[in-house]
Order: sequence, then C-alpha cells, then structure tokens
Amino acid sequence: MADGVIFIDGNNFSQGNLAVASVLLLYYHLASEKGITNDQTVCLDPELFDGFSYLGVEVAPEYQDYIDPQLLREGAEICLLCDLNDMIGEYEDTFTCQPIVERMLSIQSNGQSLTIPEFNEVLNLVRGGEELFNYSEFRSLKSAIFEKYVESRFRRLLE
Repeated sequence: MADGVIFIDGNNFSQGNLAVASVLLLYYHLASEKGITNDQTVCLDPELFDGFSYLGVEVAPEYQDYIDPQLLREGAEICLLCDLNDMIGEYEDTFTCQPIVERMLSIQSNGQSLTIPEFNEVLNLVRGGEELFNYSEFRSLKSAIFEKYVESRFRRLLE
C-alpha cells in the first residue's frame, strides 16, 4: 500500500474490513497487555494494514456503518506509536535516526493532520532528539493514549 489517502467504498470494501480486523487485533493485544509494551505490531500483516497508509483514510458515507473511519485513523496512529515504542527500546541512543522514525516525523513536517492530539505531542518529544527526550512524559502519553483510545473504545462498545 502506498502512502496517501485510502478511500474505502464498494470497490475495496474487503480491504476496509481487513483493516478494521487488523486494528481490532492490535487493540486486543494492547488490552491483553494493559498498555503499549513491545513488539505488539508483529501480529499485523503489513500488506493488510500499514499505519502510514491509513492516517487519512476516508470511507464512503454508505459504508460508514460497517467500517469506522475514526477507528482506522486512530488505529493507524496507535500502530505507529507501537512501532515508535519499539524503536526507542531497541535503539535508545539513536532512535531518531531510524528510517521509520524519520518517516513519522515527516508527517508533521508535511502538515498532515493527526487524529490523536497526544500522538502529535509524542512526535514533538521525539523531534527534540535523544538527548532531550523525556521518557517519563513519553510513558505518560502512551498510557493516556491507551486509556483514551483503546480502553474507552471497548467500554463504549459494551454500553
């Protein structure tokens, strides 16, 4: 899947369903581990769901009862946050030099709007570099994102 806006309609409805399934699988792993930990995106097939590709996803109005564009956009950002968390854990002193992290930072540089304001804050922390990186603030933002977007989504579904 290429970067850019994916538009889900009758022609690619099954792609939208697979993307929703991927986000729900990711959320299941996050809920099982009670937060964003490590290697949680390894369960996702990048051919079916790539966080970058779904950042600005749109769904035709007649399909929005079946495919929630908000869930896909939030899931895309949370997927990228999980990948960022892995990069920070693996490359503590050089994580900002990793290609995927550079690509995440380019989201802001390109002026692409994000759905989760706290993810924007995370990217601002990363932009400061490894020496100034506030790990405590990062952990706090990860926790807030998990509670606000994953935990609360499951709660709303059960109401």
